[in-house]
Amino acid sequence: MQKKYTIFSSEDIIQYEGCGSVPGNIFGPVERPKKITVEAFDQHGRKFQLTCDGILGRVIQHEMDHLHGIEFVEKVQDYTKLLNKGVNLD
Repeated sequence: MQKKYTIFSSEDIIQYEGCGSVPGNIFGPVERPKKITVEAFDQHGRKFQLTCDGILGRVIQHEMDHLHGIEFVEKVQDYTKLLNKGVNLD
C-alpha cells in the first residue's frame, strides 16, 4: 500500500464548524490551514492530486479528522465561543 499524504498551507483560518456526529447541534470555531493539497485515487485506481481551499478544503480536513477518530470539538480552542443551532451568526 502506498503512503497517502496531505500538504497544508502555512496560512490558517478560523471558521465555525458543526457535525452531525456531535450531539447538541453545536458549532465552534476551528483553526485549519487555509489551503490543502491531497493525494488520492479515483474510482479506476489512478492517482491524482487535488489542491483546494474554501469550504471544500475545510470539509476534506474535517472528514480526514473523522478517519483519525478526531471530532471537531477537540480542535476548538475557546469553548466559551460554542454556539447551538438556534443562534444567529450575523
